[in-house]
Amino acid sequence: MKEPKIILEMAEQEFERFVDSMDLELESSEMDAEDKGEFGKHKGNMIKAIQDGRLTINDQGEPEYTPKRGDDHTPITFHEPTGACLMAMDSRKEGQNVAKMYATMASMSKQNSKRFSNMKNVDLKVCLSIVTLFLA
Repeated sequence: MKEPKIILEMAEQEFERFVDSMDLELESSEMDAEDKGEFGKHKGNMIKAIQDGRLTINDQGEPEYTPKRGDDHTPITFHEPTGACLMAMDSRKEGQNVAKMYATMASMSKQNSKRFSNMKNVDLKVCLSIVTLFLA
């Protein structure tokens, strides 16, 4: 197994800086065991990507992710969602949950949704975790 570029403590601090900068309230006493498990999974995906050096938090507190696999390794910045980002979900029909999530990721990152549909799973799961935590 490859040695992480960033130690766990620093990666956790960067994650907390993201949470604080974006004023996210991710943990509450109202969370049930399933919610806590989902939160832990997404937090873990982000922290691992930070440790690997693929995910950084910029000066504005926004996550910047550099895909590990595939042809396009240009970084993707996920901006704080706006109402328009949330409305991107409405552009899809009921039951098209994956398409809704891709549309939201594209809107938040100012990318084409095709970029996400062409991603390998190792990269896609980090991007999904970022967006999921923004929307929590």
